[in-house]
Amino acid sequence: MTRFSFWAASALASCLLSTVIQAAGIPKAVSAAVADPARPQEDKDRDANRKPAEVVAFAGIKPGDKVVDLLAGGGYFTRIFSGVVGPKGKVYTVGFPPRPNAPAGAPNPLAAIAADPHYSNVTVVSGRVNELTLPEPVDVIWTSDNYHDLHNAPGDIVPGFNKKMFDLLKPGGTFIVTRPVIVGISICSPSAASHGASGTSRSRSWPLTRKSACGSRWICR
Repeated sequence: MTRFSFWAASALASCLLSTVIQAAGIPKAVSAAVADPARPQEDKDRDANRKPAEVVAFAGIKPGDKVVDLLAGGGYFTRIFSGVVGPKGKVYTVGFPPRPNAPAGAPNPLAAIAADPHYSNVTVVSGRVNELTLPEPVDVIWTSDNYHDLHNAPGDIVPGFNKKMFDLLKPGGTFIVTRPVIVGISICSPSAASHGASGTSRSRSWPLTRKSACGSRWICR
């Protein structure tokens, strides 16, 4: 069964998953990837809010997996996934389309990661997200803080996008969507099926709950 997991980013992990993760323990591969001294300091400075060990452990990413980091920004999770899946795994990192006003020759941070021998299992994939092609089926597709923006794209691309993501997964693969949380506002998502995803999906909605441990933010649980 393909799993389609919606989860709220940042505050989510510390409040909703910490008890479970602490009881089970963070997998060694995940801990090592987060602690990797090759990670940029600016990425490490964001760890307190993004809780990478907790959310990656929740996603079930493990050594040998094939993972897509979709709309990966500067590669914060790309680097971590590279360390977790190891030399027998693969990370396909997909950036944002170039902005129309971007200067010619602007550096591509994802290309720089893929060119670094430390991240030799990373490959940059280009193209529109709803037309994405990969050389092989993958275990996990991950997108962080971006899914809601698809609804702002010209035309209704979300149904086709969901179907495309499911088509790229191996049987039993996982599509992880982390979602931002705005103070006082819930943007928990309905099921993937309501957006036109094919196949079997599983999702969950969470009522609003105020958690002081999350820095007095509203979170979805």
